[in-house]
Amino acid sequence: MDQPDATELLALLREIHLPEPLPEPPLWPTALAIAMIALAITVLVAKIARRHSWATQASTELRQIERSPQSAAPLQTAKLLRRIALTLDPDPRVRSLSGDAWLEHLNGLFNTGFFTTPEGRFCGGPLYSKPADKTAGALPYRQLHKLIKRRGRQS
Repeated sequence: MDQPDATELLALLREIHLPEPLPEPPLWPTALAIAMIALAITVLVAKIARRHSWATQASTELRQIERSPQSAAPLQTAKLLRRIALTLDPDPRVRSLSGDAWLEHLNGLFNTGFFTTPEGRFCGGPLYSKPADKTAGALPYRQLHKLIKRRGRQS
């Protein structure tokens, strides 16, 4: 058998062409996906920060109330609890709650029974009345701090 020489083989190869290169995929779908992920992360972080910011502010304000004169503390604490309740439950009816209904609402917001115990009832009683016992203990700040912290984590 006769073998073709190198020039004949080269001539045959000249007729074979490589295919055209594939076009590069467009970058806009990738860029759009990255932008959407970044936006979702930003919204999530902002939402988490917003949820926890009220608890941080409330704890700071409660510490300031602890250092305030004992006579002003119940009113300031009641105002703080009212603002917290309106932050967590924007229902306009919350603004008009008082007495046992207010205490039950606080129990529901903080998922506790504290506000209907004798220790927590100060939050729903008349703020301007004279205390029956001038030697009564300090307001239960430690318990309030715990409740605010726990509710802040749940938000």
